[in-house]
Amino acid sequence: ILKNRLPSIINTIGLGIAFGCLLVLFTFLDKIHNFDDCHENADRIYLLESVIEQDGQSKIYGTTPFALGPSIKADFPEVEEMTRMQYSSADFRFEDKVFNEGVIFVDEGFLDIFSYPILKGSRNSLKQKEQIILSKNVAIKYFGKNEAIGKQVSMLFSVNGKEYKESFIIGAVADKIPYSASLGFNILIPFENRKNLGLDENGDWKNFTNATFVMMNEPGQSGSISD
Repeated sequence: ILKNRLPSIINTIGLGIAFGCLLVLFTFLDKIHNFDDCHENADRIYLLESVIEQDGQSKIYGTTPFALGPSIKADFPEVEEMTRMQYSSADFRFEDKVFNEGVIFVDEGFLDIFSYPILKGSRNSLKQKEQIILSKNVAIKYFGKNEAIGKQVSMLFSVNGKEYKESFIIGAVADKIPYSASLGFNILIPFENRKNLGLDENGDWKNFTNATFVMMNEPGQSGSISD
């Protein structure tokens, strides 16, 4: 549980608790119904969880420090890819259409890990900071039968009492999310854009992101990390 790397982390975040990390095979599923079998690499995907020890009891949480994912990818060659997921919302505007939408900030490896189908555009859109990916339903909501790819949109974010307006290009439209997928989305935004909102979190061990996933090079390699 990364115990050999924890002392410096604990000192940094200044918590009076012991912090650990637990790898859990990403099977948010009932095997009978084959949930998440839509992901080609499902047997290599793991969810990182926090283990907080306090008052003699261990509690497991699905949230992890923002810095944990990038650190594990950098330190463990067994980890092929990593993505964090941070849920937020923004006022999404295209021409005269404006609605508040739920968005998810993800790292560029998100679609390398998860096999969500792309209807139009490039699967590599998240590797371009200025590009975003829409779900099919959101694309229809704003563009109807017209082409969405390449269109410029704006989003207004409210962060810590301040407003930030950012412009993006539609890089891809995802096809209908498979029923067997336990994670869905409306709008995916490259994680790097959080810096534009005054949130530079790559080295942040104090604050937690909603979820962190890693994909190992081979199935069953998690032992080298969790030991």
